[in-house]
Amino acid sequence: MNDIQYAVLNAKSRLFTDETNLFLHNSDPANILATTNVSMSQLSEWFTVNRFSLNLNKTCYSIFGPNHKVSTGFHLYINGQEVQKTESCKYLGIIIDCNLKWRDHTSYVYNKLIKFVSIFFIKLEAN
Repeated sequence: MNDIQYAVLNAKSRLFTDETNLFLHNSDPANILATTNVSMSQLSEWFTVNRFSLNLNKTCYSIFGPNHKVSTGFHLYINGQEVQKTESCKYLGIIIDCNLKWRDHTSYVYNKLIKFVSIFFIKLEAN
């Protein structure tokens, strides 16, 4: 039985294949910082107890919403190592940026599609 949702008390956890995502919300930046660091410690402990590893090179966080720029002194740590802050992150194939805009995602999709456009033209010309 997967009990990770009971291990991290103040966050909603979402699991998909080999990805674990925590979602926390609060209007007070100081409170969210403290809560998030506690949640990260709880998550790290759960990973250790269940003999999973947490790859800090693939671990990051983003702050979403209108006041996300207020978080200049915001630092998250796991086992004494700082977690990288990103302006956007990929979640279930969709790139979400801290302003909740679609620019990064549309650019990502465009760049993926543009690679295949030439293939379609070559196929058309061959017929």
